[in-house]
Amino acid sequence: MLVWFTEKAPLRRKISIVMACLQAYMILQILVQLVSSEMDLPLAVQRYLGLGGFVVSSLMVFGARWVLINRAAVPFEAITALTERIAAGKLDEQIPYTLWTDCAGRLAKALSTFRTALIKQLDLQKIAQESATEQQRMSELT
Repeated sequence: MLVWFTEKAPLRRKISIVMACLQAYMILQILVQLVSSEMDLPLAVQRYLGLGGFVVSSLMVFGARWVLINRAAVPFEAITALTERIAAGKLDEQIPYTLWTDCAGRLAKALSTFRTALIKQLDLQKIAQESATEQQRMSELT
């Protein structure tokens, strides 16, 4: 499931899943509060339940933040930085995430295609320049 979430799920789905988990927990927390108040639990127990709920919800928010950053944002940041380096002429770097089928993977595949086309174009320009130089040299000899 984590592989699917990380490498295949579209970005919108990733965000929706994380937010749905947080919403489900919030509903669960409300139900716990309702049940604890209906059971006439002592106030101290209700406070501990509330405090426990706060701790668990804080951990869930932290976890959701971690998941969204590491499973969604980091790949896009890496591809963006790599795109900038390729645009600056650094064409020998490995492109990550090309095996993924999510948005980051599709973007990485497109970047790989652009880089390959750029390398071919630069090779053709080099060949054309060498050919022009050779023709110039040959015309000077005759």
